[in-house]
Amino acid sequence: MAGSGQRRRPVVALYERIADAVHDGTYPPGSTLPSEPKLAAELGVSRPALREALLLLQEDGLLTVRRGVGRTVNARPPRRGFEQVQPLEGLIGAGEPLRVRALLRTVEEPTDFTTQHLHAPARAELRFWESVLTGEGVAAALSHEWAAADEVLDTVHPAFARALRAVDGEPGAAAVSML
Repeated sequence: MAGSGQRRRPVVALYERIADAVHDGTYPPGSTLPSEPKLAAELGVSRPALREALLLLQEDGLLTVRRGVGRTVNARPPRRGFEQVQPLEGLIGAGEPLRVRALLRTVEEPTDFTTQHLHAPARAELRFWESVLTGEGVAAALSHEWAAADEVLDTVHPAFARALRAVDGEPGAAAVSML
């Protein structure tokens, strides 16, 4: 596959098209996007691909979903840039340690995304971490991680649950080997 490093998944390209439409004012802040069937037809894409792109846009803070209203463009959509995320292994030097600096450690209720991917019940408590990962002294990635509730982890992977409890709340950076 020639040029596969620059090739984007169709959902990423769709994400970018919608994000561009938000940033160029086609869908201004506070506006409601057309219904899924109408938007899919306008963009010439399948509804499953559109749903995935919309979910990613919601997770990245461009859209808010409100029951009975639909998908609304947030009043202050985040700046462009996250759409250009590259694979982590391509951003850090081979064999170099990856440094992780904790930004946020909390417990939260699942979002649509985490409910779908972690099969978490709607009122579950999930651990959430936000970290900056650096390689060779340069920020390489912003990491968002979720883990199932403690009682689930204790059942399905006790060693992982113990490891999480052991590092919970530790301030500062930790080195993680990427080898």
